[in-house]
Amino acid sequence: MCKTKTFAILSVVLTIFATAGAASAQWTTNGNNINNTNSGNVGIGTTSPGGKLDLNGADAAPTSGATTNGTLLLGATPTTNLVLAGGVSTTSGIYSWFQSRNRQSAAFYDIALNPLGGNVGIGTIPNASYKLDVNGSTNITGNINVTGNIAAKYQDIAEWVPTSQKLMPGTVVVLDAERGSDVVASSQAYDTKVAGVISIKPGLALGESGEDKVLVATTGRVRVKVDATHAPIRVGDLLVTSTTTGYAMKSEPIVINGRSFHSPGTLIGKALEPLEKGTGEIMVLLSLQ
Repeated sequence: MCKTKTFAILSVVLTIFATAGAASAQWTTNGNNINNTNSGNVGIGTTSPGGKLDLNGADAAPTSGATTNGTLLLGATPTTNLVLAGGVSTTSGIYSWFQSRNRQSAAFYDIALNPLGGNVGIGTIPNASYKLDVNGSTNITGNINVTGNIAAKYQDIAEWVPTSQKLMPGTVVVLDAERGSDVVASSQAYDTKVAGVISIKPGLALGESGEDKVLVATTGRVRVKVDATHAPIRVGDLLVTSTTTGYAMKSEPIVINGRSFHSPGTLIGKALEPLEKGTGEIMVLLSLQ
């Protein structure tokens, strides 16, 4: 081999070693381009990586109640991170989470996956209790098919109905004589136009909400404004509209041939609580008839 070729090869080899040495030096220093700490974490754009791979991350990986096994942080500036992490909790077993984190509020566990139970949590702690555990309001565009039961905290069924009045919860309402699709507060006794009671938090709400609409309960248990001025209300008494605007009262039966009958089409429901006198609110089992 001629000397010229030998020198050329040695030159290339030295260049390779020099380049590798420079890269190695950059890899082991605390420079802000690429950094490898003693723990083996790799940071790009940061000198203190919080996970095995930390890209432009200024915050450490979340460790609330867990020992982090692996974390990927993306985009720590200016205010948010996208965190993909996995960990072991001493209380809930193995889990992982996908987190959209606000550095100012440090919100954790936006989406948590529990591989042990197969549960998914959204806005909840890592150990989700159900197959889908959502902490917060949920909006669904589409249909929901349920093969089991629907368990609601509140016990009435209501629908959104238009109104021209400001109606408070517990108000007894009737169909608007001028606009049959609307409701207004009741104002006469034994009104056959009775439509239900304004609900504050129904267990099931039907229809679409609107600024000029109210939730009218027609079935279930709900608190109702009642007037016991004319007669005390006992548990089990049937209720109808009264002359007091928006209030119900005890229904007085009509006696025909020794049998008592209540005026059909006027009944609101059955009292579940008593009221001796005056006005107030009681729980009523709604059953319009």
